[in-house]
Amino acid sequence: MLGTYFHEIFRKGVVEQGVAPLAQGAALSQRQRECLELAARGLTTEDIASRLSISVRTAQFHFDCIRTKLGAANRQEAVARGIAQGLIMT
Repeated sequence: MLGTYFHEIFRKGVVEQGVAPLAQGAALSQRQRECLELAARGLTTEDIASRLSISVRTAQFHFDCIRTKLGAANRQEAVARGIAQGLIMT
């Protein structure tokens, strides 16, 4: 319980200060771009994993990295930012 309390204090301080993750702004890998493009076409994580011959967990890991690098809160925002930044074509 004490760990949870300190985590909340730390997280609140970081969020309030607007500290960006270290990976934010980093370039997407080729595989991350592929995942983002497929998501923009409406494919689910399971569909993307199947299409790319990777596990669902690996596909989800790629999306976690994508969201961090693009500073997106969710998958839809990541796709929107990817399109806006010219990373993917619609």
